[in-house]
Amino acid sequence: MIAQSALEKLAQVLGPKGFTTDESDIAPWTSDWRGLYHGKAAALLSPASPAHVQEVLRIASAEGLRVVPQGGNTGLVGGQIPSMCGTEILLSLTRLRAVRDVDPAGGTFIAEAGVTLAEAQATAEKVGRFFPLSLASQGSCMIGGVLSTNAGGTAVLAYGNARQLCLGLEVVLADGRVGIDVVAGGELPSLGTRGAVQRVELGVLAPDVDRAVRPDGRSAADASAGGELPPLHGRLRPNAGTEAGAGPVAAEARPGGKRLEAVGGGRGGRGLGAGRR
Repeated sequence: MIAQSALEKLAQVLGPKGFTTDESDIAPWTSDWRGLYHGKAAALLSPASPAHVQEVLRIASAEGLRVVPQGGNTGLVGGQIPSMCGTEILLSLTRLRAVRDVDPAGGTFIAEAGVTLAEAQATAEKVGRFFPLSLASQGSCMIGGVLSTNAGGTAVLAYGNARQLCLGLEVVLADGRVGIDVVAGGELPSLGTRGAVQRVELGVLAPDVDRAVRPDGRSAADASAGGELPPLHGRLRPNAGTEAGAGPVAAEARPGGKRLEAVGGGRGGRGLGAGRR
């Protein structure tokens, strides 16, 4: 049973648009779209800013609350659905919709976790670039969940999984601290139990150059390996608020300087996840 005082603290932070305990409002988000997984939640939290996500998780950690993050609720294995115990709170990231620092020359942009995959694709297209990840659910699945589940999609053989298209990641850890994962030539580590994704830096390609198959029959990956094209990885932009350290991945948490990969999250395999689809 969740203490009423804890719920009141969350309601005060989020306001009426971001907090509800009404079962009819919560019900659509406690089942998957196929009707195979069902759960219960004591409250539905919908923060409108990264600062709200941080404060929510600080309160949840202090009060010992179990949190289940959720994006577009398109996942097929039930990871975004709370259990039937009714003592978990559902953290919806659908209101985190900002896109900023679009850099067509550098081949990057930054998106918040609630941006849909289709919106990310459209952002790249508006500046003459191409974001190659494509899924059947791209109109409703969200970037935070796509990265959490490491989605592949229709072009996975040519361009890799979702995390191979991600250059940087800002995660709110289970205790409310902000952790930064920076990619510098390698893949991000597993994200599933560390925290709630709030911002990501994505790499985009030039569609006239970085095509899956070139006129000479070679893939873009082959041409990149031969030095003809710049590699996708390593285009890290300083506007992500991070610095690359030694090795393929640099990760740190603010404050305290504790490395992100050393900070666990979740309880009993079902605690805090990374903004599941």
